[in-house]
Amino acid sequence: MNNTQRGMAFFVASFFVAALVDAPAKYLLAQGLPQATVMFLRFGITILLMVLVLWHKGAGFKTSKHPKLNFTRGVLLALSNLVFLLALKYLSLSVAASIVFASPLIACALAHIFLGERVGLRRWLAVIAGFIGVLIVMRPGTASFHPAMLAALFNAFLIAIYQILTRRVGHDDEPIIGLIWVFAVPMAVATLWVPFQWQTPELTHWPFIIVMGVSGLGTHYLVSRALQYSEASVLAPLMYTQIFWMIGFGIVLFGDWPDQATLLGTGIIIASGIYVWHRARSKFQPAET
Repeated sequence: MNNTQRGMAFFVASFFVAALVDAPAKYLLAQGLPQATVMFLRFGITILLMVLVLWHKGAGFKTSKHPKLNFTRGVLLALSNLVFLLALKYLSLSVAASIVFASPLIACALAHIFLGERVGLRRWLAVIAGFIGVLIVMRPGTASFHPAMLAALFNAFLIAIYQILTRRVGHDDEPIIGLIWVFAVPMAVATLWVPFQWQTPELTHWPFIIVMGVSGLGTHYLVSRALQYSEASVLAPLMYTQIFWMIGFGIVLFGDWPDQATLLGTGIIIASGIYVWHRARSKFQPAET
């Protein structure tokens, strides 16, 4: 196995682990735990693990080289978790994930506006096609539409801005230091909110809580390992493998089978995202027409 293959393996594994954050969160919400409790437990365990990692490595806490950007990223992450937990409460895992997959398409459009990146006609058409896929999944005006789908779409928008800011931060901060700074904001929000929505978990809830918290750090660790072996531009399309895990967990835990429209819309979103990625990699080739 060469380095590129190792990077791909770590990246695919990271999105399996990412599904182990969302699936337990939906299960806990379905069991009646409030959003604030779920959010508090998730980030509490994740930050505790990060502090233990720093202590084990003998590394002290370091300041970020981009405190304002990281604080903004933290605010976006807090908002993202708030709205996505709301979406998960009412939507199947596959539907919620499919809508969120629009984030690379939104990031493409926003990068043109805020970063001045050139986006050719073909990529704009792919972005439009992707949003047609989102409409197929959401089906506004029909009985299949749920207002929580708007929360999932707003989450895709927040993730897109988060991705753009992450590119601005670059690699100036050590990954775990950047994560602590970023995770501190949603943890602070959850800490202020949880007294109004605290519910003591039952014993049977704790395996799901622990998996959710550990996976929250595990997915970032696997992504960082993947980037040690391969370039982000090579790995990007593999993010869509997460839909298979989300569909699988949805079926096993909740009996949620995606319908044909969801599968069709998801396929269009994924195909559009991969095409946007392909054209972005080709930007140093002759100009798009």
